[in-house]
Amino acid sequence: MKTRLAYAVLPLVIAACQSNGAGAEDSTHLTRIDELSANGLYADALLAAEAYHQAHPDDPEGELQWRRAKAAVMLEQARLLCFQEQNLEALNLVREAKLVEPGERVIADWEQKLQRKLAEIHSVNGDEFFSSSNLEAAREQYETALTYAPDDARAQASLAQVLLQLNYRRGMGQQYYEDGVHLLRDYWLEQAKTRFDYTGKYQPKNDRARSRGQEVSTQLSAQRCTLASDLERQGLWAAARNEYRIALLLDREFADAKSGLERTRIEADAEDTLREIDRMMRNKQWDKARAAIEAGLALTKFQADKFEGAKAGIEEAILETSYQTALTMESDQDFEDAVAAYDELLAKRDYYKDALARRDTLKTYVEKAAGLYQQAKDVTDPAEKLKVLRQIVLFWPEYKDVQELINLLKPAATEGKPDRR
Repeated sequence: MKTRLAYAVLPLVIAACQSNGAGAEDSTHLTRIDELSANGLYADALLAAEAYHQAHPDDPEGELQWRRAKAAVMLEQARLLCFQEQNLEALNLVREAKLVEPGERVIADWEQKLQRKLAEIHSVNGDEFFSSSNLEAAREQYETALTYAPDDARAQASLAQVLLQLNYRRGMGQQYYEDGVHLLRDYWLEQAKTRFDYTGKYQPKNDRARSRGQEVSTQLSAQRCTLASDLERQGLWAAARNEYRIALLLDREFADAKSGLERTRIEADAEDTLREIDRMMRNKQWDKARAAIEAGLALTKFQADKFEGAKAGIEEAILETSYQTALTMESDQDFEDAVAAYDELLAKRDYYKDALARRDTLKTYVEKAAGLYQQAKDVTDPAEKLKVLRQIVLFWPEYKDVQELINLLKPAATEGKPDRR
């Protein structure tokens, strides 16, 4: 395999070197490069070619030899990466080699081979996710497969099936799903038959069959676009996006499907952003939610009202959180801090639920408790002092050290009183 690869990349180099009219010494040097390449010593061949090219920068054959030697080294590295299952890295290296030597057929063959391999890997991954009902992951894998092999009918059919299932999960209905499956299944079978017909031994250029297949594709794509447009009008952006995706699987050049997919992709992303904003609000991540709202407003063209509603919702949620905090302090008889919390809330909005009334009541409690406490301090008679402190307990049992003072005053206040047992 290794030697065959070298000969596949470099055969034209040998022919070119034999007819370039170079001097005897130069021809010997070039022939040596050919021999190194033919024996699979690509790195050595590249070093020799670089040395010759630097010594003879104006020699076109030297430059050609250097480019082909460089491409051969890169292709050999890509081949080893492929065998190590580092397929994406191998593909990237092959594409770099293609830039160095764009006309070499063996490089193009390796690019196609790696693209097919990667497409197959991602399709298999998609099948596994599909079988476990992880539809979004399956969709991503099939779409990735189609980036490597856009005409892969298996990946196209599988992706269409996933998109139909996703829409079914979004409430599109059983009939929608069944009709879509039957229609697309018949289409893929027809496509397979048409492709077989015009690639047959006796019909290598069956333009009529190809044209017929394209007409069917365009008609079906238009049908899916009509359905997608209706879903858009209902505000079902993700479902519409999936229908436009199916339309483009049927006809990759259908303009309405392209523009519709871009439009609904943006709005479906905006929907996802709204759901993320809702999560942030539940977690009281106000600043993150505000930033997400601004990003969403810059993104959407049809859902600005929802983002504005979310913005208002944040302010309402902040007020409600402040209100609940103040209520908790009030329940814990932390009246002074509760008053401060209600003040902070009312500074943001003059009237919010019963916050004003609660704040005023608690202020009365705080002022009354302070006054009675001072009165109790000023009174010398234990019984009178006890009576005053007990007035505080009626509305604020945990005020300062009132309970401790009452416990201390009880014996003194009862001295000298007759035993009523």
